[in-house]
Amino acid sequence: MEQPINSVHNGSNSLDNLEHLLKQAEKNWKVLMDEDSVSALDIALPFLDRTSVGMASQYPEFKELERNLFNGLQNVVFENFNAFNDSVGAYQITRDKIGKSQNIIKEINGTLEQSGKDIMSNKEILKELNNNSQKYEQIIETLDQIEILRKKNVEIEALIDKKAFYKVERLLAESWDICKQYNLNELESLSHIKENLEVQSNNLVELVVEELHSIIYLKNIKRQEETHEELKTYKKIKDFLFKFENNYNFFDMINKEVAFIDNDYEYVYLLLKTLKNLNSLDDTLNSLKSRLSTELQFLFNSIQEEIKSSNGKNIQVANLDMTDLDSFGISDIGNSVLQSFFSRIFNRCCHVLEFLLITYKISEIVSDNSNCKLNFQFSDLWDIFSAEITNLMLAYISKSESSDKSQHSNDKHMFQFNSLDFKNTKAEIFSIDLQSILQDLFPNYDLKNPTTNSVYIKDDFSVNKTTLIPPNVFNMSVILNNLLQFIHLSLQLISVVKDEKIDPALLCDRFMETAFLPRLQHLLDGIFQSLFKDGTVDVDSYHNVFKTFFSKVCDILNTSIIYKSEFVRIILKLLNKMSGLYTDCFKKHFGGPGKNTKTGQLLANNSLRNASKIPDFAAETSILLSNNFMEQATTRDFLTDEELTQLIKLLTSIDKMLEWLLPMRRVGSNLNQDNTNDNDEKVDFLKDKWLFLEGSPISTVLLTFSKDSVIEFDSQVDTFYKLMTDIKLILRYDLRLKIGYFVSQMFLTETWLLPYERNRPSLLIESLNKKILQIDHLLTNRDYKTFVFQGISFFANKLFIKGAFDIVALNEHGIGKLYSNIIILQQVLRTLVDDPDEINFTSCINYYEMFKRTDKGIVDQVSRGENKYSYDENAQMIKLFFSEGLSKQMNTGKKMSFGADKRCEESIQALKNLYK
Repeated sequence: MEQPINSVHNGSNSLDNLEHLLKQAEKNWKVLMDEDSVSALDIALPFLDRTSVGMASQYPEFKELERNLFNGLQNVVFENFNAFNDSVGAYQITRDKIGKSQNIIKEINGTLEQSGKDIMSNKEILKELNNNSQKYEQIIETLDQIEILRKKNVEIEALIDKKAFYKVERLLAESWDICKQYNLNELESLSHIKENLEVQSNNLVELVVEELHSIIYLKNIKRQEETHEELKTYKKIKDFLFKFENNYNFFDMINKEVAFIDNDYEYVYLLLKTLKNLNSLDDTLNSLKSRLSTELQFLFNSIQEEIKSSNGKNIQVANLDMTDLDSFGISDIGNSVLQSFFSRIFNRCCHVLEFLLITYKISEIVSDNSNCKLNFQFSDLWDIFSAEITNLMLAYISKSESSDKSQHSNDKHMFQFNSLDFKNTKAEIFSIDLQSILQDLFPNYDLKNPTTNSVYIKDDFSVNKTTLIPPNVFNMSVILNNLLQFIHLSLQLISVVKDEKIDPALLCDRFMETAFLPRLQHLLDGIFQSLFKDGTVDVDSYHNVFKTFFSKVCDILNTSIIYKSEFVRIILKLLNKMSGLYTDCFKKHFGGPGKNTKTGQLLANNSLRNASKIPDFAAETSILLSNNFMEQATTRDFLTDEELTQLIKLLTSIDKMLEWLLPMRRVGSNLNQDNTNDNDEKVDFLKDKWLFLEGSPISTVLLTFSKDSVIEFDSQVDTFYKLMTDIKLILRYDLRLKIGYFVSQMFLTETWLLPYERNRPSLLIESLNKKILQIDHLLTNRDYKTFVFQGISFFANKLFIKGAFDIVALNEHGIGKLYSNIIILQQVLRTLVDDPDEINFTSCINYYEMFKRTDKGIVDQVSRGENKYSYDENAQMIKLFFSEGLSKQMNTGKKMSFGADKRCEESIQALKNLYK
């Protein structure tokens, strides 16, 4: 079925529409188009015929044709009104020139007629006429070409409005050819033509360059919201470049008759081809490189303004309402804003990278085909591109101004001559003249009263350095997901360039290692310091505070499943800081091995430490009681009540920390990054390596190590165990030091030669019992108490026996007093241990029981092998047996009887013989 003549044709302009209407009228109303046989009556009569052969039914269509033709003609007039006016003006000029030309032609015709008459009579006149004729023909042709140039100028303006730049370039080239062919440039009166062409050529270059930047940097709204599909984009570029490289000449013929090309890549090619024909391709590519940083900053700023306008309320909440933040400064509202911002940033960065790549590859191919060479590599563009992305990300994770370093382009200035001082110099007069000239050039700027003292006028360009939400290291969790998507596409695109210097994956690694990790470490260190400020947390709560913090960090950094070496190093540093905190607390309350106390000296004795750990009670007691160590101790060597309390709290806190820390330990495998070219595997590796705040598939928070890195963790744990061991040894030695001091002082200060029986215990033993009960009260952990009290019975027995050497004189009443103090101390200790039978002072009691056996009884016991004491101990007991008599002798001045004195010496000699 034929299209009705009254249908509207979607032509490019009103002339096309009118032409379409006429063609349809000619096709469907042939009777109207026959000029020879058609009259108005012939047309009207069929429309009055209402029979089946008449055309009365088609009369409405005829009227519609009339209306459409009227409207079409009216539209043509409206749209071409300006052109018509120009044509009228041009027509007047042309008519005058044609009139002059016609007069000249008339003169020529007259001359020719006269020449025809004189042709046989004057040959020279004929030659002159011939020359004049040629000259006039040239003038006429020149005028025709000037008219052609004028029409081309009008056409150029129209094509520029339609952005048909490649057609404009062809028209300019044709115009230049006309000027050269007819030497129009050499005519002074036509110099304006040359100047106009030069201006148009320069303007065209600027327009094409700006159009190219508009496409690359999404300055038109058309593609701003497009989502990049990686494989589709990559395949599109590959297909285009393959067709372009293998059929270069074809691209010179594409879309020559249309004003705009739908294929962006072909459009970029035509823009670059236009610049190449204008000899401006090299300058354009250099400007592409030099403007890249600034253009990206403008792009980022425009996106920031878009997000502000669409998320204003959320941004205000994220910046003002701190109740949404957790202890790490993470805000759900802020993350929502950040996700919108960076998803849009990296989406448009993908577009920019895509068209930078296309521009570079097309320029490279065009240059190769014209035997030229680009003076920079695509890696130069990538370096600038990645630097700007780095600066943007840095602004959102850090409050520092380090990102400003790369924004050197923002600090460009223009020189301000007014601020130069020419006083008392020959240049002063020239300065005044120059200022006068400048004042005329810049009438709105007061050179005599400048508003600034700077010698520069700052450029209006300013990059917005503010951020949508407050900078925070953990903003990187949102940024990173978008960054990895961008890297995935970048890996696809960069493979087209085949430049080994470019590895988009390094953008992620370098930023995380050089920017993110140090700031994460700094933030966590700051949080750690704030949690454990002096006096804010009691020692016995250290483990709970650290558990909350440490578990949160591990949960945030997703360490439960995969070993992440960089994050684990940071976590181990936190563990090391906790170790340092415990160590500092330990040194605060106890100086460690270097402290100048008896306990410190004991702790520094490796032999004693080893004996206590085994445990070897005999070796430990031997060292403790050697060199009169206990007799030399003073109360200043004891732990104070505060020191004792804090050390026990510290010990308990470390132990409780290890209870939850050790179960977190998990050994996994290293992340494997094979030298693969698979982009998916590269991005998956980066995800496993860096992603955090992703949530864990398991409910328990773990800390995963490799087989190598777990050694460092175990070493840290050993540090805690060593600190615990030192504290337990200090408590163990402090107890023995107190027992040793009070018992030794009892033997040294008490009287053991009593006139009557006295059952009251020594005040020193009472004081000792109070100290022991205090230690027991603080030691609530059964294992600690067992370690501290274990072997105390062996030590006390040896101590009481050693005390015999400090007794000057002893009698049976003194023995009773000794028994009373020994039994009381034994009973107190028995109430404190799980197994009372472990506290047994039978050895020292039996030792003093030998006092009642007399000297002969002691010797006989040794001779029968029933005595377990040493020679010195037995000899001392024999001496004590005779000490009462010796004491009386000293007090009265009477000598002992010869038999008793001799008996003592003989018994000791007999004892010595038994030990040989």
